Amino acid sequence: MIFRRIRRNLEDYGLGITCRKCLTYGLIHPIYRRTTCLVYRSKLSLQSELMAPEPGTFSFRSLEPFNEKALAVVEQQTEWLRGNLSHRLAQGGLCIGALDGENLAGFNLVNLETLRIPLINLERPLRKGRAWSEQITILPQYRHKGLAVALRNVVARELHDRGIEFFYGAAVVPNPASVRLARSAGFDPVGTVTYIRFLARERYVLHRLRSWT
Repeated sequence: MIFRRIRRNLEDYGLGITCRKCLTYGLIHPIYRRTTCLVYRSKLSLQSELMAPEPGTFSFRSLEPFNEKALAVVEQQTEWLRGNLSHRLAQGGLCIGALDGENLAGFNLVNLETLRIPLINLERPLRKGRAWSEQITILPQYRHKGLAVALRNVVARELHDRGIEFFYGAAVVPNPASVRLARSAGFDPVGTVTYIRFLARERYVLHRLRSWT
């Protein structure tokens, strides 16, 4: 499990940031932790031009509890979903998969009821007409092909058709890849949330943004 996390961090952040994160998690986090997430939003009624047709070799479909093979790949890629993804979908969750033939190439898990950021233990109810992107992942062999943006656009179109007005998501700072994806998919920043823990004391600091930082 540890080696899988290190490999994922190397792919997402590079060697320098991964080394700093390993030192931070191992030595500092047991005593003090400070994590900031950038929260972004897309107004779906303004994104019709970005909701592009599905590209070439990939197809997209909503994953259901009976899609056991695809769901197993999702859970393998996302540790905090293991053992409860089928239940989430059965309770009305939405997971759009990008498929290369029958193989899952990526997915976007969306929550229609709750804003949830597991990394900082934050949960808030969503107002009607809002949706929250819990996790978007492209498998390593399919990255750098424009699939992430295409998947975001397909999900945005599905949510728009369901009457959703605003689509939200978050990225841990720093995470340049997630920020670039949000930008290219038509999202704008709305604020940051910082989680601070010292020993057993926890608190959250919210800050609204006006522009990209």
